[in-house]
Amino acid sequence: MSEKKKRTVITLIAIIYTVVLIVLGVLFLFTKSFLVSAFLHTGLRLLLIPVILKILQKSFNELKNNKVLIICGIIITVDFVILDFIRFILTNGVSLPLFFPACIPICFMIIMHYSLKNYDKKEKRIIYIVGVPLLILSLYFEAISFIEI
Repeated sequence: MSEKKKRTVITLIAIIYTVVLIVLGVLFLFTKSFLVSAFLHTGLRLLLIPVILKILQKSFNELKNNKVLIICGIIITVDFVILDFIRFILTNGVSLPLFFPACIPICFMIIMHYSLKNYDKKEKRIIYIVGVPLLILSLYFEAISFIEI
């Protein structure tokens, strides 16, 4: 696909998404429906994903590889959008910001694994020595957030 077509498609998607969010916002103002509130909350959370991925891409020069961005994007989407939507529904509209989301150590380990391709196994072991305890800590906070509901 040419660059001009890509930009046209992205612009069209952004316009449609903006219109849907505005319609949801206006609908929520008039109906005060919980379901509309949940979809509006999730839609606004979904806006964070491209921003986070763009920041990751600019921060790490090694992320020119699209595979890493796609994997991190899926992980962040599952954590920030899908799990947050479930949490939002179960708490009847209370958004619970987590102390340490699980997507952070997972993305850390993936980014470090792909950025240290030329290093030997001893140096790569440091990734797991640091990443796995952080992952366990973050999964603990995720589990507590669902148990407290």
